[in-house]
Amino acid sequence: MFSNILGAILTDLAIQLPVLIVMLVGIVIALATWKCNPKPSLFALISILIFFVVIILNSVIVYLPILLWENPNYSLRTTIMIISHVVLNVIRGGAWGLLLAAVFSGRKQKAE
Repeated sequence: MFSNILGAILTDLAIQLPVLIVMLVGIVIALATWKCNPKPSLFALISILIFFVVIILNSVIVYLPILLWENPNYSLRTTIMIISHVVLNVIRGGAWGLLLAAVFSGRKQKAE
């Protein structure tokens, strides 16, 4: 049972590999531009790291109830899934806010 679940988690992560690779490139770019633009780079770095962790957590959370309970109580399992996805979506919202801050912070105001 465990190997089937682990295989499913790894398959889910493999499907998302292109996105994870782009995120790793984004982390490298944020670190490379740190000296020129420290504030936007910091916001971008934190945002990308949060998105990266959320993708991994989401893959685990989908299969965790199956791993924990062979004959699950479906109402409890559904409640756990709903709560975990709401929490992950709130975290995603915060990451999007940081990404927007990275895009729009550090700009010099235009003289009129």
